[in-house]
Amino acid sequence: MGHWSFVALMLGCCLSVVLSDNQSQQSNAIRLPGSQPFSKSTRPPFYDKARRARYIVHKANWTVIATFSTKPELVGRSFPAPASISDGPVGKSSGTPYFYLAAIDSIMHDVAKNPNVTLSFSEAAFSDIAECAVTSTSDPESPLCARLMLFGQLVNVTDPKETSFAKEALFSRHPLMPTWPKDHDFGFKKLIVTDVWILDFYGGGSSVSVDDYYNALP
Repeated sequence: MGHWSFVALMLGCCLSVVLSDNQSQQSNAIRLPGSQPFSKSTRPPFYDKARRARYIVHKANWTVIATFSTKPELVGRSFPAPASISDGPVGKSSGTPYFYLAAIDSIMHDVAKNPNVTLSFSEAAFSDIAECAVTSTSDPESPLCARLMLFGQLVNVTDPKETSFAKEALFSRHPLMPTWPKDHDFGFKKLIVTDVWILDFYGGGSSVSVDDYYNALP
C-alpha cells in the first residue's frame, strides 16, 4: 500500500469514529416535554446546517426583528428591535417562530405597511457555547459562534388550534407574558419563513431550503 493510500485510509477511519460517536450521542439524547434537552452534546454539528438552524430557533428566548420603518424620520430604513420568541414549549419544536406583540408596538406599525421582516439570532445569546465567549481564543464574531437569519412575513395567528399552540409555546417559556396589560391589545403573531441563512463555520454563510429546515430535528 502506498504512503498516500495509507494516510487516506487512516483519515477515513478517524472520520468514521467521530461521526459514529456524534450519532451515538444524538440518539441517546432525552427530549421529554417540559424538560431541558439542550446541552453541548445535543448541539448539532456545523455540517448539519438545517438542524443547527432549528436548534438555534428552538433554544432562543429572544431574537431581533428587523422591519422596514414607517417612522417619518426613518421611512424605509431597516429598524431592528428585540422581541421574545418561542417556536414551541421546550422539547416540542415546531420550527415556526411565534410572538406575543402589542398593537402599539412599532413592529406592528411597520408590518401593517410591509410584512416582510428578518429575524436575527446568535449563539452568543446562549450561556453554554464556548466558541461564543469573549476570550483570547473565542469571540461572538467567530464563525464558530453560529449566527442565523430567518426571512419571511410576520402575520397574525388566526387558526384557533394554532393560536392555542402559540399561547402554550410562549406562555410556558415567558411566564410574565400573561400579566401584560390587556388594554395594549397583545396578539399572537408568527413568521411565515421564506428563506434561511446560517453561518456556523469557516468559509462563509449558507442558504438552507425551507423544506430542509422544517424537516430537520432540532
